Amino acid sequence: MSTHPHSTSQTHSYASWLRRVRLWSGIALCAYVTTHLANHALGLISFAALALLGFVQGGREVSAQAREPGWLQELLQTTNAPDAVARQSLDRVRIGVPGIFGAVIGAILVVRAIRRRFEPRLETIQITYPDGQKAIVPAGFSVLEASRFAKIPHASVCGGRGRCSTPGG
Repeated sequence: MSTHPHSTSQTHSYASWLRRVRLWSGIALCAYVTTHLANHALGLISFAALALLGFVQGGREVSAQAREPGWLQELLQTTNAPDAVARQSLDRVRIGVPGIFGAVIGAILVVRAIRRRFEPRLETIQITYPDGQKAIVPAGFSVLEASRFAKIPHASVCGGRGRCSTPGG
C-alpha cells in the first residue's frame, strides 16, 4: 500500500480547518442562543411588569370612580347587568350544571360497567411467533391481520389483500 507524500499533510490541514470551523460555528451558535434567550427574558419581564402596572392603574381608576355617587348604578344599567331575580336564576344554573355533568358522567360509567359485565366476551385466539412474541386477537383474524394488530413486523407481498402466497398471510 503506497501513500502519496502530501496526503498526510493535506489530511492534517483539512482536519485542522474542520476543527476551527466547528469551533467558530459552536461559538456563533452559543452567542446566538444566549442573546436570543436574553432578549426573550428581558421582553417577558418588561411585558409582565407593564401588564401589572396597567392592572394596578386600572384598579386605581375604578376605585376612584366607585367613590362617586350613582356610579355603580349607572354602570350596572349601562352594561345591562342582570337584576336580582336574573342573578338568582344564573346562580341556580351555575350551581346545577356541574352537578348534572357529574351525574351524566357517573351514569355513563355505570352503564359501561353493566355492559362490560353482561356483554358476551368476544372469542379470542393467541398467536405465538417463533421469537416468543404473542398476539391476542379476535377469532377470525388472519395471521397477517394479527401481526399488524399487534404491531409485529410481517412480510406481505400483497399488501394485506389476501392475493399472495406469503406464508401465514
